[in-house]
Amino acid sequence: MPFTSRYPSIYARLHGRNGAIREYRALIDVTTDYCVLPKVDGYRLGYPEAAHDDPVTRPANLIFLANSVSYSEAMMIVIEQVEIGDLSVEGVQFLAFDLPQITGFDVVLGRNIFLKANLSIEFDYQLSKLRISQKSKSG
Repeated sequence: MPFTSRYPSIYARLHGRNGAIREYRALIDVTTDYCVLPKVDGYRLGYPEAAHDDPVTRPANLIFLANSVSYSEAMMIVIEQVEIGDLSVEGVQFLAFDLPQITGFDVVLGRNIFLKANLSIEFDYQLSKLRISQKSKSG
């Protein structure tokens, strides 16, 4: 079984601030706080700050990350619009951080997009079916 078929994934269209629209294979990971986009793709979507490589200056949107192996940093960018099927979310925060190619995913859709858009996720592991819908607003 391919690595990518074991995890919930979907295609997402990202609209950059330069008018570019690109489609990416996205891993759905609600245990991750933020969405993640490779630096080069952030740059191509009109966010030159995504390719931050100046060790001297520390911009306000530079986020420090820690895991069990190392420390890293990533630029926080706000993607103009993210489309998942017929759902659309504007102003989604992404960390510009390079994902290991072995994952087979282009981007990660983290918890922040699902909370922002009030989306619910259902994933049937046995059937490998994913359903994302917008929760109805009560009250």
